[in-house]
Amino acid sequence: MKIIRLKQPSPRAPQSALPSYAFCYTGFLPLPKIAKISWPKLDTVLKNRRSRRDFQTPLAFQQLASLVWHSSRLREKRVLEDGTFSQSRIAPSGGGCHPIHIVILAAPDFARDVLVYDAEHNGFGVVGPVDVRLLRKAIKETDDCLRVRKGTMFWFFADVARIAGKYHHPESLIWRDSGALLATISFVAEAMKLQACALGIHETPSLRKIFRLPASVIGVGGCVVSG
Repeated sequence: MKIIRLKQPSPRAPQSALPSYAFCYTGFLPLPKIAKISWPKLDTVLKNRRSRRDFQTPLAFQQLASLVWHSSRLREKRVLEDGTFSQSRIAPSGGGCHPIHIVILAAPDFARDVLVYDAEHNGFGVVGPVDVRLLRKAIKETDDCLRVRKGTMFWFFADVARIAGKYHHPESLIWRDSGALLATISFVAEAMKLQACALGIHETPSLRKIFRLPASVIGVGGCVVSG
C-alpha cells in the first residue's frame, strides 16, 4: 500500500480571494419554516449514533430542510481587512472558508432534479431537469458502494479555490472539513431519528458529467439518509 503524505498547510501572506465555482441554477427553493425539534441530550445522541442502512422510508422535504439547516446553516459572514471572507457555520472549517457544497440527489419530490444547499441564501438551488439516464447511472454507481434504495444522497464537493486563496497546500484542510461536516450531519440525523450512513467513495463519474465540474472542484465523500 502506497501512503501519500499531504503537505502541511500554511497561511498565505497576503491572502487573496480566488474565483470560486458557482453552480448554474435553473430554479431556487427557499427553505420552509424549520419546525422546532425536541432534542435528546447530547450524551444520548453520542451513545446511540450508528451507521444505519435501512433506507426504506423516503425523507420528507421538511426533514431534508431541517437536517441541512441544523447541520450547515450560515450564522455569520464577515469581510476581512484583506478583502477575503470568513463564515461561521455549525460544522467547523479551516479559516472559516467552508469550501464544501452539499449536493443532493433523489431528494423528496424532486426525483429528476439535483439540489444544492445554498446556506448564504437559505434554500436549495435547483439544477435540472437532469438527463434521467445520467441520474440513474449516478445512483447505480453509488449502489455499487452502498444500496441507496429509497434514501437521499448527500454528496460533498469541495471548491479548492475557496480555501487555496488563504492557505498553501490546503488539501488536508479540505478532507478535515469533509470529516467534520459528515460527523455533524450524522449526529443531527441521529437526533432526528433518521437513517444515515457515510459513503466510502469520493464521487461518481456521472456526477461530474451532470455538473460539468472543473478540475478545481473535487468530490470528498458524502452520505445516504432516509426517514
